[in-house]
Amino acid sequence: MQQRAQARERNTSPRPQSMPDAVSASAATERHFTPEEIARMWALSPSTIRRLFRDELGVLVLQGPRRRGVREYAAIRIPQSCWSGCIGS
Repeated sequence: MQQRAQARERNTSPRPQSMPDAVSASAATERHFTPEEIARMWALSPSTIRRLFRDELGVLVLQGPRRRGVREYAAIRIPQSCWSGCIGS
């Protein structure tokens, strides 16, 4: 019983302090794209898009819990402000 309570506490940690409030507020309301959608627009492969954006601030990484011996899969969603900023620079 105590282990379950500790696990619940770990899983309900607050948003990381390093993410500014402005980023989190805008990220919730703007359009997010899959790597496949951006790849079609830019004529690149989806794996190239994943590599380009994997460490960018604001990109959402959706991943299940880690399991031993099973390959991990992660879905990413890229906010429009993140990739449109790359076009302008």
